[in-house]
Amino acid sequence: MDDIQEYQSRHAESKKLYERACKVAVDGAQAPGKVDGPYPIYTAKAQGSHLWDVDGNEYVDYILGLGPMLLGHGHPAVTQAIQSQMSYVLNSTPTGVEVELAERLMGHIPCAEKIRYTASGTEANMLAVRLARSFTGRDILLRVTDDYVGWADSLMPGLHIPAHQPGAGRAWGLGGVPKTSQEQTHWFDFNDTEGFKSLVSSIGGDRIAAVIMEPAYRASMAPQPGFLETIRSVTKDIGAMLIFDEVVTGFRYGMQGGQGYFNVIPDLASFGKAISGGIPLGILAGRKDVMERMSTQVPPEERVYHSGTWPGMPLASVAAMAVLDVLEQPGTFPQLFQMGERLRTEIQDVVNEHEVPMRAFGVGPVLEIAFTDEPVVSPKQNLLKVEPQIIKSIWMAMAMQGVLTVGKGYIPAIRCFVSLAHTDEDIKKAVDSMDKAIKKVFGR
Repeated sequence: MDDIQEYQSRHAESKKLYERACKVAVDGAQAPGKVDGPYPIYTAKAQGSHLWDVDGNEYVDYILGLGPMLLGHGHPAVTQAIQSQMSYVLNSTPTGVEVELAERLMGHIPCAEKIRYTASGTEANMLAVRLARSFTGRDILLRVTDDYVGWADSLMPGLHIPAHQPGAGRAWGLGGVPKTSQEQTHWFDFNDTEGFKSLVSSIGGDRIAAVIMEPAYRASMAPQPGFLETIRSVTKDIGAMLIFDEVVTGFRYGMQGGQGYFNVIPDLASFGKAISGGIPLGILAGRKDVMERMSTQVPPEERVYHSGTWPGMPLASVAAMAVLDVLEQPGTFPQLFQMGERLRTEIQDVVNEHEVPMRAFGVGPVLEIAFTDEPVVSPKQNLLKVEPQIIKSIWMAMAMQGVLTVGKGYIPAIRCFVSLAHTDEDIKKAVDSMDKAIKKVFGR
């Protein structure tokens, strides 16, 4: 029985669901990032660091909803808070909990002088870009190459098919994106300080509204010394906004997010559903003078308009309060970082033992395993020194052993997120799974 046959044998019910899904959804899924393997594994339930699929298979979950389940699935404090709010899910008027949550967030986020809620991280970034353009009176947006910060028109240009997928290097995701949006967005490589300065010089600083980026690429590749500091200095000098997408780094690197961890404070920062235990929530935090471009005191024709029924939703607000209660406890982030470091170190030890071209890297509780034997400092270096099929085979071999990771992304790598719910046994299972996967795939 080959790998595909074994996968199909273990996931027969998932295959049935996938066949049904293909009749009602494009490509059989509601989001492309949720599809790995020959077809998706459909989840039946999840608790803590584990999930169970519709075929009854149990897994240690290192996907965690693509990152946001910081406390694991079904944390009792979050579940209780959500249940207590179920009679009043969507507010007709403002609530006290949205005020209290904003006050607590401002106590943690360095750049936060005002808070605005949205429904998602993408929406928060859309609002951040619009505010930056309104405040500066400029249109040009700079972003990091192949760094996903949302699917809005202004955020898509600069993405390319990664090296381990068919069509590598081609631009993607530009269908329906107006040419003007494409022309107004320019990109530079992460950790390329000179390339960034050259781009600013070629465009002209007085045309640039903002730089939008994650403070760490994919929340796993740390900035080289001076990289973020240069971007902060240049944006200040030219009067442009610096926007940090902290949807993944926020409340994962610490209560102050990536901006506190790297000590570089942006003008605006976006956060996502990690703070609300997976309940839909986006947060934009930033300078008072910039955020107040939304105020009714601004002339109507100049005002940045943002509204909706979701912002301040009580269900998300009480969930976020419960998550904050847990994260604020002493020892929380040392535990997360210790678990992440242990997973990185022990997987790299296995890789070294087998002498295969793989490199584990990351920051805190975010881990990536690239397929290179060199230190990973830039997404532009050769991170694929194996056949592309190897990545899929490693992912599948680990899944068949009950360990779920993220096998898709903008660089050729296996990605893992660690939560407070993961245990020593979970870490050991992941390491053992990688050991067996390497033996199977590489034959050594």
